[in-house]
Amino acid sequence: MDVKCVRVLRPYEGTDSSERVVYIDEDAKYSLIKEWGSKVMVRGRFDAKDVVIRPLKEFDQQGFIARASQAIIDELYIEYGEEVQLI
Repeated sequence: MDVKCVRVLRPYEGTDSSERVVYIDEDAKYSLIKEWGSKVMVRGRFDAKDVVIRPLKEFDQQGFIARASQAIIDELYIEYGEEVQLI
């Protein structure tokens, strides 16, 4: 099983907050052995299944961070800046 830990920041402005999506960098995608648009499980305080992965915007490509939709942040019951596992 391939797992990646990332720190989740607030959602991008102007995105649909009800989408089940997490934005990750190329290195995280590579370590998960997934393609853009694939579905993963995200483990925070709770688990969120069938979450679609999309690429981070270019200005966020530094470090092990991710952005998630508000729906996923609420489902995971986490605060901004907390680490989650991508499975």
